[in-house]
Amino acid sequence: MSSRLLERKQIEPNVIKKSASPKEDYLEGNILYNSGKYEEAIKYLERSIQADPKNASDSFNCKGLCYYWMEKYEESIENYNKAIDLNTLNSEVFWNKGMSLYYLEKYDESLEFIDKSIEINPNDSNAFYSKAFVLNGLEKYDEALEFYMKSIDLNKYYYNSYYNIASILYNQDKYDDSIKWYEKLLSVDPNNALVYYYIGQVYFKIKNYTEAIKYFDKSIELNPNHANSYYEKGKAFKHLNRSDEALALIDKANKLNPNIASEYENWN
Repeated sequence: MSSRLLERKQIEPNVIKKSASPKEDYLEGNILYNSGKYEEAIKYLERSIQADPKNASDSFNCKGLCYYWMEKYEESIENYNKAIDLNTLNSEVFWNKGMSLYYLEKYDESLEFIDKSIEINPNDSNAFYSKAFVLNGLEKYDEALEFYMKSIDLNKYYYNSYYNIASILYNQDKYDDSIKWYEKLLSVDPNNALVYYYIGQVYFKIKNYTEAIKYFDKSIELNPNHANSYYEKGKAFKHLNRSDEALALIDKANKLNPNIASEYENWN
């Protein structure tokens, strides 16, 4: 291959394609955003905005999301504001802005914009999840539970809501309720190895080591490379006075993740 071809191959990924229309630039930017290529996405979105600034609400929103995931929250809010100026009825932009305000520790404003999103579209499960997320971060757990449950009412496949409900209940020492919510998550996502692992952890916490091992086994069956499941199963065997089996499991966990089981290096 010639040096000119090599040079072109190296620079080609950063070359913006020739614009066909503002809509196509927006769509290309959206694809790049969903691929995690935020800086590249912004270039297409800016060109879409420049070409048709009066119809650029979606482009501003997507540009705001790019800055959000780059943790540039002020920049994200600037773009959300421009999106809102062009379209006051897009509920998504309001809860997006609310999340950026949350990370800027402007909690009252964050909830205000998320509430506005819910007012515009009371069927948007993402808005209810966002409100629950903020309330959870503010340690208002009972209120957070309410809104996580509402997000599930609107979308039974909102996996993060199930997990967060179960996690809150676990931290409130409501272990049976926590298990019930993890089991509900399994009813919509039956092959999720992590959920079996989390249930195993709850049983371990209440010292039901035999039941915990069953769930760690299922987690390992679904994901044989999940080091934490071997590690926690080893701990459970240790509590059942089956030290040889425990050490074999800890050794397996260490091979998968050398940092995971250092506290057990002196078992033997």
